[in-house]
Amino acid sequence: MARKTISGLYQRNGIWHIDKVFRGQRIQESTGSSDRKEAEQYLIHKLEKLREQKIYGVRKIRSWREAATRYLLEHKDQPSIIEGQRGLDPVWDFLTDNPIETARPLRLTG
Repeated sequence: MARKTISGLYQRNGIWHIDKVFRGQRIQESTGSSDRKEAEQYLIHKLEKLREQKIYGVRKIRSWREAATRYLLEHKDQPSIIEGQRGLDPVWDFLTDNPIETARPLRLTG
């Protein structure tokens, strides 16, 4: 019996890419893999995460870098954003892809 393959994958320059619509949301990105089986596993994992978000309301875990980038983009039209960007410059290399949830809450003492 032939193994079923998952739809929504195509190969470009030896790397598998995703182009699939799942529950009304289009997924379009590289899997970063030249191995079909590995690319299928990546897509299955991606679909499961989206399913958890759509059906169960599980929120996507964001990284510090994503949060800082989003802040700058959302406030780009404000005159004070240049000051905000300057404030982030010295710590940008330390803003990692670690999830924000791993941070301890800030305790203010006073």
